Amino acid sequence: KKDGRESHCIECRSKQKKIYRDNNKDLISERRKKFLETNPNYFKHYQIKWKYGVDWEFIQKLIDNQSGCCAICGDTLKGGYMTHIDHCHETSKVRGVLCLKCNTGLGKFNDDVSTLKNAIDYLEQSRK
Repeated sequence: KKDGRESHCIECRSKQKKIYRDNNKDLISERRKKFLETNPNYFKHYQIKWKYGVDWEFIQKLIDNQSGCCAICGDTLKGGYMTHIDHCHETSKVRGVLCLKCNTGLGKFNDDVSTLKNAIDYLEQSRK
């Protein structure tokens, strides 16, 4: 109702919703399918907002500021599962947008700067 109240308790309303869903699976499935056809990025954008606390426009600005390239290696971001939003695991702050291999690399090194420096030293010494 307008005042925010319902005529049924939460438990009864929950039971009613479950009965409706069980009896109207095809209708609900069709509505969901139509919604996703007209809003193909809805879940991706929702997940970004929920997980990182930023909207899609913020991520798009990051990508534009990076000229559509990975912030580490400079390869062109291909989109989809190959593009990753990099964030600090301590603060949850978004740092940039990376390709799959760079994001995986940072993850394998646990974002540890000293370990990454050791890896650089190792690579440089092995080339001599």
